Amino acid sequence: MEHYKDRVLSTSTNTPATSIGAEVERILSQLTNDIDVTKVDIDTLAKNDANIQKSFQDVKKTADRSYMIGITGIGVGVAGIVIAAVAFSRKST
Repeated sequence: MEHYKDRVLSTSTNTPATSIGAEVERILSQLTNDIDVTKVDIDTLAKNDANIQKSFQDVKKTADRSYMIGITGIGVGVAGIVIAAVAFSRKST
């Protein structure tokens, strides 16, 4: 209560401004919670993205290694065929 020149003025705590303030506070609190949840989700997505990139790098390394082994095998096979062809051509003459 406020005193103003011998008159007592009553202040109500149930004014529209108070209920609007409470509503704004509730909305801001919800927005803050939503932002925090979104930050956590973004962090999770970033970690998942890093894991996916690592997996792709591992697959690429495995594919490169397999390609090199395959090419080496083909090279050895061709060399074996050439050596055999030369060896058989010498026996014939």
